[in-house]
Amino acid sequence: MSAVVRNTLIESVKAKKVEDASVYGDLMIRPMVVGDNEMLLEITAPKGTKVPTHKHNHESVGYIVKGELKMIVDGKEYLAGVGSAFRHPEGVLHSTEALEDTVYIEIKSPPIKTW
Repeated sequence: MSAVVRNTLIESVKAKKVEDASVYGDLMIRPMVVGDNEMLLEITAPKGTKVPTHKHNHESVGYIVKGELKMIVDGKEYLAGVGSAFRHPEGVLHSTEALEDTVYIEIKSPPIKTW
């Protein structure tokens, strides 16, 4: 992969599952950059898209570019809108629901191979 890429050159993939949790809605994932120790994803979640409670063996941090997500992380509810940053620690239960059409950037470390 090149050192610099444009999102229009990378195909989005529809996520059917996140870990063992089935995705409800059209969650689209665009793997922008995949390195040895992390990956950067552009994620599009139309209003109503839900990722049920799950946990994973990597840490995720993200930034909301457009829209709003309701997140439950370790039993606490958060609303994350434009300009909000978030973190899903390794092994911690969390879920998301798109309250509006939402676009966000997420970094996962270490990188994952499937969704």
